[in-house]
Amino acid sequence: MGPADRLDLPVPAFRPAPLRDEAVYPASGLRPAGFAALDGVFDDALCDALIAAFDAVGGHTASLVKGVQSAGIRRSRVLWFDADSSPDPDLTAAVDRRMAEVTALLNRTRFGFALDGFDEAFQIARYDAEIAGGYIRHVDRGEGPRARRRKLGISIQLSAPETYDGGDLILEPQAVPITGPRRRGTAIAFPSYVVHEVTPVTRGCRYSFVAWVHGPGFV
Repeated sequence: MGPADRLDLPVPAFRPAPLRDEAVYPASGLRPAGFAALDGVFDDALCDALIAAFDAVGGHTASLVKGVQSAGIRRSRVLWFDADSSPDPDLTAAVDRRMAEVTALLNRTRFGFALDGFDEAFQIARYDAEIAGGYIRHVDRGEGPRARRRKLGISIQLSAPETYDGGDLILEPQAVPITGPRRRGTAIAFPSYVVHEVTPVTRGCRYSFVAWVHGPGFV
């Protein structure tokens, strides 16, 4: 079964918490278009298992388009996570099922995009304080054959918030930047054209899990 088939997988019963908006514009109570946060997507055990999978391999230095590396733009290590790279098929199957469920829920209730699956493997990233790990302002859509089909990004917090300082996910779905929630296991979803960044980590390390969902171009 290829990555693009994952959205059709049967999934177990999943009772997520309500979509949260309180972390968006709390002063005004306004909800910006292009942002959603969903608690409880991964529990502590799944977060721990994904961190352990990363640490067992160590990942590799993150790169940009066409494999270009630039510490001035992105400072992190990443591990591409799929059936080919994971030593634990049960873990891979559990993540696949959960991401299919969560993507369907988020898209149905908030975004309404035409999506046809995951063209890329999932990615686990680690941002370390020793190198001021972070990622400057950017968008996820690009010019490559897969990057140009990215429509929805989903970032899930794997680290407990008390284990690191800095490392905030800042999004700009509208004119005013907002800080994504740091709750462990929470998914933060946004269109792939939204400008965002990860601020430098100043203590500890931050692990995150990222998925891009693909589909036909925006019209």
